[in-house]
Amino acid sequence: MIKETFRIEIEPLSPTFVWSGETLYKGADFDLVNGKIVIVDPFKALGKVKNLREIFKEKFVRTIKDFKLIFPSTSVPNQILMINEYLVPASSLKGLIRTTILNKMAKNSPSVYNQIQSNLNTLTTLPPNQIFRQVKNVAEPVESLLKDTVPFGRGKYTYDALNRLIISDPEIIQASLSLRKITILELFGAFKSENYAITFDKGKLVYDVKILQPSNYGVNSMLKKLDDKISKKEIYDSLVDYSNLVINSEKDKLRVTNKNLRKYFEFLEKLRIEGECVPLKMGTFTGHVAKTISLPSNIKSNRDNIMTKITGHLWDNRTVKLTDDIGVGWIKICIR
Repeated sequence: MIKETFRIEIEPLSPTFVWSGETLYKGADFDLVNGKIVIVDPFKALGKVKNLREIFKEKFVRTIKDFKLIFPSTSVPNQILMINEYLVPASSLKGLIRTTILNKMAKNSPSVYNQIQSNLNTLTTLPPNQIFRQVKNVAEPVESLLKDTVPFGRGKYTYDALNRLIISDPEIIQASLSLRKITILELFGAFKSENYAITFDKGKLVYDVKILQPSNYGVNSMLKKLDDKISKKEIYDSLVDYSNLVINSEKDKLRVTNKNLRKYFEFLEKLRIEGECVPLKMGTFTGHVAKTISLPSNIKSNRDNIMTKITGHLWDNRTVKLTDDIGVGWIKICIR
């Protein structure tokens, strides 16, 4: 049966980007024409042009929800990362909600942190060809907080309380997109990387949300305790708690860097929880702090060092991702 229904609304506070997994290439998917980057849909030009250069016309332009992908520009990048067709898909929103709820639950189950520490230590003992396969197991103690194993016939299955949360694809209202350069900047040192991506800059996304709950759990009454963690109030409270964590973490990074990031710090200082609306980071180029639970400082430091060694590059809380000197992916998420 339906336990609760409500809406969630998302508006970008800074350019926001959720990658579709698609990379666009100069001369094949887009090019510079009369001072504009024109991104085309080659299928629209099938049988209508004689050579590739003829496809870079407005009549063949690619669109997202009627927004034409044409952007003013004085230069042309070699590659562009393509945004998701829903801008922020329901799966990304649900993933954020899962993280915020688990973060709050972990604080009430501190033994989870010890299990994470043990799993991190195990990684350091594995041969290189096994490490990447086992990284996902580090977070298993946290993931299990919303799950239980339930007998079914002669076997068992894993019950996940978050499957009770049903989120629709968003209604996209007056969306405005941009082509932006996103800079990954090392907080200490000279590392710098640049990517071009289509970002969600203005507009609103509206999601219909339902929470389902059985009227009778039968012999599996213990599952009700898990399901009770999935409610409108619990989602809002978890978002508020996580918002404070992410904002403070980002401020702490900026306080100790030797880079001039004053504009971004002033942006962060203005972020506020207002009524039903909570500021948070979401999407690609937002860093792992915005996507994973918080950890005690000693375990956090150990994780960062281990992951830097495993990946062979800076673990991303040592960098900041900016566009026009503001952090990427800040949104206002409202529970209506």
